Amino acid sequence: MFPQHAKVFLPMIGVGIVAGIAYALLTGDHAGVSLFLSLAVAAIAGAIALTNFRDPAVVPAAADAPPPELRPAGPVRLVGGPGWPAIGALGASLVAGALIVSPLFAAAAAVLIMTAAVGWLGSVAIDRTRRVPNLLPIGIPVVGLFAIGSLMFFMSRILLAVSEQASTWIALAVAVIVLAFASFVAVKPQVTSRMLVGGLVVGGLLMAGGGIVAGVAGQRHIEEHHDGPEPIEVAADNVQFDTGEIRLLANADSVIDFDNSDTVPHNIAIYGDANFAGLAIFQGAVITGNEKIEYRFKAPGVGTYYFRCDIHPLMQGKVTVA
Repeated sequence: MFPQHAKVFLPMIGVGIVAGIAYALLTGDHAGVSLFLSLAVAAIAGAIALTNFRDPAVVPAAADAPPPELRPAGPVRLVGGPGWPAIGALGASLVAGALIVSPLFAAAAAVLIMTAAVGWLGSVAIDRTRRVPNLLPIGIPVVGLFAIGSLMFFMSRILLAVSEQASTWIALAVAVIVLAFASFVAVKPQVTSRMLVGGLVVGGLLMAGGGIVAGVAGQRHIEEHHDGPEPIEVAADNVQFDTGEIRLLANADSVIDFDNSDTVPHNIAIYGDANFAGLAIFQGAVITGNEKIEYRFKAPGVGTYYFRCDIHPLMQGKVTVA
């Protein structure tokens, strides 16, 4: 059975697994799923590590010790404190945002719900045992791992939403800010933990907010790089080609992407003279209406050639090979 302080990690395990499954079903984004499952794995490791931890035995008071001093009872407060349910409710509201606006809200919701669950259970443990367990050796690595993963995830959303040039400057600016903050903390030992935590919270909220906004805006268009020659686009519609000339490189591998938007079959064939006499230098396969095909062939030597549709010979054009 897990000791009381190890149970603090149980909600973190559940949230990580459930959020990872939900995020996979909603988005299919492997980066976000890995982030949530990494949180669950880290929490499992923390819970296992704390199972061997035991509170020090309490030395009983001597028999002749004077009776304890009676003090007036303080005001009764909610078990675990009143703030954690409010944070949990905010996280639950973000779940609705994930279903309506963008799945990225699920990440922020998971963070808030996890924080509320761990904080509330920790407060309950303190109320019951009257002792504060030292979870820093386990909590710092877990929180650090989740913070780094969250930074990478939200940062990637931002960089993918802006232009390529802007993403470079944003990445450099964030790196400079992180380095400056770390240097300030290193040379100022009198910085209080409240100031340090406050700076990290503000930075985390800015990063999470920017990532959510960028996720809603969507990714920029990324050009696809094709291996081999650049394809030439040719289309047929209303029994005519959309271009009267095709330009090729001499004796080079060539690609023609042919889109037959017509209702009748067409093809592309290349001949050596304007009368289309003799054998074709290249003769593409015939495709029916509303189909596409990729023609791959080796271009002839330098010169002027002619192309047509063998099914409809009046559909003609010139091929310039240079």
